[in-house]
Amino acid sequence: EKNPKTTEFVKVKISGYMDRAEQLKVAIKEESAGGKSQNVMEKQTEELQSKMEMSIISERPNVHWDDVAGLKGAKRALKECVLLPAKFPQKFTGIRQPWRGILLYGPPGTGKSFLAKALATEAESTF
Repeated sequence: EKNPKTTEFVKVKISGYMDRAEQLKVAIKEESAGGKSQNVMEKQTEELQSKMEMSIISERPNVHWDDVAGLKGAKRALKECVLLPAKFPQKFTGIRQPWRGILLYGPPGTGKSFLAKALATEAESTF
């Protein structure tokens, strides 16, 4: 290459890539040997599980659909998304698959958590 700055830039980039490849090679060896990487991953998994357990309320909320004022479209969508596939799984096979999820969005105080509590009550599950 005629331009020395470009040559130097390419050499630095290649050197960085090679260093990263060596780091990955070492990490893969440690993981396959059950070394440090496996322990770090187990620790992170345990931390995530404990955080998730803290966010789950173990008792069932006592909120019913009648307690939620308005939001008829959201109630209907939640029933279609969660309750119907749970009660009638034979209807949701083949091409007619249940929804993968539903996103409740909006500013605070619009009833998102209240809807989720009502859904948990109707589905006889925890919130």
